[in-house]
Amino acid sequence: MQLHSVSGFYKEDKLHPTPLTSYIIALLIHQIIYDKPASTKELIFKGNPIEEAEGKVYNDSSVLLASIRREDALEFSEKVRSFCKTLDENGGYFEMEKPQSPILPRVTGRDAISNESLIGKWKGFSKLYPDYLTWPSKLDFDFSVSSDSLSVITKISFGGKPNDVISEKNPVMIYGSKLIFTTKGGPNGSAIRYTAALKENSLSGIAEFIHPTNKYFYGVGEFELTKEDK
Repeated sequence: MQLHSVSGFYKEDKLHPTPLTSYIIALLIHQIIYDKPASTKELIFKGNPIEEAEGKVYNDSSVLLASIRREDALEFSEKVRSFCKTLDENGGYFEMEKPQSPILPRVTGRDAISNESLIGKWKGFSKLYPDYLTWPSKLDFDFSVSSDSLSVITKISFGGKPNDVISEKNPVMIYGSKLIFTTKGGPNGSAIRYTAALKENSLSGIAEFIHPTNKYFYGVGEFELTKEDK
């Protein structure tokens, strides 16, 4: 199903859908359930604003979510109807080849890790999987030792939108050639679990979004940092 008359189906991060996309998905659900197009009488939609970084809903406020032109609504409705018809003709399956299984990022470094090799500030970039997302963020690690215990403060920067995410000091565990630590501040109330290894003077690894109650909420990215000179 292709739509040509309007743009703006994803937000600036090229990852999250806009309210316009939610409207099209609603048309699709209505067509599948009732086997007929949804009404196009109401084309202005308001709702509660959501703070994107934490997923907080402001129930006492109302904002304009989407205002759809009638000609666009009619086009969307027709595209959805045609799509569902094709889906039925194919026995409920999309008319497309099955994609290859994704290859997720892995931790590959093997150099020995010690507290002394990590102490200090590291700077670099992180990037969400899959690779086509052109949405890198700056990532800083600040390692320190107190009473022989290694800890780290992390900082994730998106250029000011959304705001920087700075963690509290978190303990770091070293397992041979790998280190692991978890911080708060992930999207939608999730935690971020970092797993990293040293390789040729760089610290690289993966960052995973882990939600405490929703096992289906998961994201993974990769990062690479280098140590600042003292």
